[in-house]
Amino acid sequence: MKPAKSLERIGLVGLGLMGRGIATCFLGHGFEVVAFNRTASRARKARVAIGEHLREAVRRKVFRCTQVADWERRFKTVRSIAEMADCSFVIESVKEDLALKRQLYDQLESSLSPNAVIASNTSSFPLILLQRGRRCPERMIVMHWAEPAWITRFLEVVRNERTAEDTIRRTRAVARACDKQPSILNFDIRGFIANRLMYAFIREACYL
Repeated sequence: MKPAKSLERIGLVGLGLMGRGIATCFLGHGFEVVAFNRTASRARKARVAIGEHLREAVRRKVFRCTQVADWERRFKTVRSIAEMADCSFVIESVKEDLALKRQLYDQLESSLSPNAVIASNTSSFPLILLQRGRRCPERMIVMHWAEPAWITRFLEVVRNERTAEDTIRRTRAVARACDKQPSILNFDIRGFIANRLMYAFIREACYL
């Protein structure tokens, strides 16, 4: 599936395990990805890992060779968030450190258009905490990916009363362009649905 023209370039902050998987998914579906990582060495390692993921995905017939042949041209790593200025949709996928996330949001807000969506791949922080102190809280949303990100269909999207309907619409469109089945959670609760269910299973297993 070729993405809509307005969605072709995705910004990605963080190239750890989840960030690499998310990049693989977007590249496999024809998107351009502009990625930033605080350490250049991790960014270099990420490129190697993404190439391996894509080759494995082709082997498993998740993507066709023709879909990923030009992935290196479409994947760009940058040295600063300011170089993401022309991205209309950015996903933050860094470790669960609220101070770090807020620092990165400061930089994103200084660089991006006010209309750009900022999505977080957080697995635990309520959206209201991420929105606190933001200039445009209505453009922020949680986009919680499942691992491995380039194979799984499930994608948890979390909104609250401050999230704009346009933000939800655009997030859903990005998810569907990646062949996901976005599940919209309208209640901003800690741990969301997937993790709350998982820990309930773990507690029951321990009890048994």
